[in-house]
Amino acid sequence: MIQAMIGHETFFLRSVKIFANFGLLLLLSTHSIKTVQRNTEWVSEKTLFLSGLKVNPSNAKLHNNVGKVLEAENHHQEALLYYNRAITLEPNDVRGFLNAGRVLTYLRRYQEAEKIYRKAKDMLPQVEDLSMTETHVTPSHLQVFLSLASLLSRNTSRLEEADAVKYFFRF
Repeated sequence: MIQAMIGHETFFLRSVKIFANFGLLLLLSTHSIKTVQRNTEWVSEKTLFLSGLKVNPSNAKLHNNVGKVLEAENHHQEALLYYNRAITLEPNDVRGFLNAGRVLTYLRRYQEAEKIYRKAKDMLPQVEDLSMTETHVTPSHLQVFLSLASLLSRNTSRLEEADAVKYFFRF
């Protein structure tokens, strides 16, 4: 009887070991396959960001990142689509407006670029009395004014207007 119990325990322990080893092998295999698949997504920034969009299509930052990659590849029209999608997803993020304005300027669609920059400018914090209130200003906020001023200065009849925009933020 004792021998039967010992034999049964030994069989049970062997079964558990085999099952554990099989589970570990299965886990390592699936993770290895997933790693190899994921490595193809890391081939370039573009493939990485596009794979991120498959998982999270409502991430405005990923749309901006894909747009920047496309812009660097001189695919400006396609980049503009991603920037506009980023603006739709995050209408309070100035960066999408800056990116779209830059591409529109490059495409010589100056009126649309000015409209985008002015929308971004209108989103910035409004302060009536600077002596009584603190305002958080980021580099993106400042870039809005520089980009708008640069765009306006392309037209020599609007140089004074460009100067007025450029010097709006004096500290």
